[in-house]
Amino acid sequence: GYFYYLMELADDRQTGQIRSPAAYVPRTLRWELEKNGHRERLPAEACLRTMLSLTAGLEELHSGGLIHRDIKPANIIFVQGEPKLADIGLVTSKDLTRTIMGTPGYFLEGEPQTERSDIYALGKVLYEILTGLDRRDDVDFPRLPEGIRSWPDRQLALELNEVVSKACARSPRKRYQSAGGMRQDLERLVSGKSVRPRVRLSAGALGLGLVVAAGLLAVLVPLPFRRTAKQPDAGTNAASISSQGPRL
Repeated sequence: GYFYYLMELADDRQTGQIRSPAAYVPRTLRWELEKNGHRERLPAEACLRTMLSLTAGLEELHSGGLIHRDIKPANIIFVQGEPKLADIGLVTSKDLTRTIMGTPGYFLEGEPQTERSDIYALGKVLYEILTGLDRRDDVDFPRLPEGIRSWPDRQLALELNEVVSKACARSPRKRYQSAGGMRQDLERLVSGKSVRPRVRLSAGALGLGLVVAAGLLAVLVPLPFRRTAKQPDAGTNAASISSQGPRL
């Protein structure tokens, strides 16, 4: 006569998968950030692996018509070393989100909660573990730390920051439209490809560049080569014309 469900038990902070009920404390992503007594960023490779697992989990949740509504480092646990979304207390159907709930800083005030709200929260999580900064203290989000130039994993960190920027765009229409889309960008990084936008010239700028290039070419080409080639005599056969090569 009772309903019940089972949940996986998180790894222990100190002993891993060996758990003693009297001393057990779950290993969470928040603890990973603060385990040395202060916030420290995680290596970019670790951030990439973590996000690949979490986007896959979020994709599975959304495919069932559900949204999480409270994604944050404290609600991400490690099970056999793999990060997973936990604390399903606010999980609800995406059709029943009349009340806005969650943890401040991980959602935008006044925005209806949808799948893209979860993507925004996951982007904030990535920002925190990538930079070590608190999403509540940074008024210039997504600002990168000043010391990023000295990071050995700087290039990957900059690529991941592009994922953060798209996941946390203020307009839901400019974000990833699905957790699967975010995961695909992460997989591009795994394969060594870039997700940073390429600089594209406008038609006007491109036209101006061609004019300038043509002008430089006219200046650089020596005058003797600009003379019109002498036309061959009418009696010259086709073979001899061909042997003279192209004319300028």
